[in-house]
Amino acid sequence: MRKSICLLFLTFFYSYHIPCEYKHLDRIIGETTSKSVYICTGPKSQCYHSHSRCRGLNSCSAEIKAVSQEKAVEMGRRPCKICY
Repeated sequence: MRKSICLLFLTFFYSYHIPCEYKHLDRIIGETTSKSVYICTGPKSQCYHSHSRCRGLNSCSAEIKAVSQEKAVEMGRRPCKICY
């Protein structure tokens, strides 16, 4: 309980006491970094997955490859119904 209260306090303190000139950095960093997703490189695969151990990748007979989410969408992939 004591740790929870301390954690709550620190979260509140750091989220509201950041100088204004630094508040935009998390938005900029979030825009420049791309989330990695996993795809099966087989000819019939249609989805991208949030992690490489997703049950939806069990039937992949080709290589499982990490790509950016934007690249997966450009390739015509949709999110997996199991892990998303």
